[in-house]
Amino acid sequence: MPDKSRFKPKNIYLTIALILSFSLFVISLTQTAFYTNGPGDNKFSSAFTFAFGWTAILAGEYAEVLIWLANPAYILALIFLVYERKSSAAVASVTSLMFALLFLSRETIATNESGSGSYYTIIIGPGYWLWLLSILIFTLGVLVSNYVERNSSEQNYDE
Repeated sequence: MPDKSRFKPKNIYLTIALILSFSLFVISLTQTAFYTNGPGDNKFSSAFTFAFGWTAILAGEYAEVLIWLANPAYILALIFLVYERKSSAAVASVTSLMFALLFLSRETIATNESGSGSYYTIIIGPGYWLWLLSILIFTLGVLVSNYVERNSSEQNYDE
C-alpha cells in the first residue's frame, strides 16, 4: 500500500509558505497580468498568459519564454518537495523567482504571436504582482525551512 503521508512539511515555515503561495498563485490566475497601451483589447489575463506564454518563442521573444519558464520551475520545486529533495527545491524556487523578476526589465511587448507589427508599452497588472509574490513567498519558505532544518540537525548533532 502506498505511503499517503509522503508529503508532510516538517516545519511551520514551509507549511505556511506553501499554503499562502499556492493560494496567491491561484488568485493571480483570476487577475489581469498586464496591460498594454495598444489599441483594442489591451488586457492580458494571467490564466491566458500562464497557458499560452510559451508561444512567445514562435515570435522570437526569448525573454518572454524565460519569464514563462518561472511556472515550470515553480512546479518542479513543488515536485522536489514531494520527494523530499529540499536542496533541489531551493534551487528550482530561486530559479523560478529569477525568471519571474525578468518581467520587470521589459518595457515593451509584441501582442501577437507572429512578432510582427507594433510593440506596446507594458503596464503591470495585479495578476503579475500576486504571481510574483506567490513565488517569492514560496522561495522564502523553502530557504527558511532548509536553514531551520540544517540548524536543528547541527544542534542535535552537537548534543
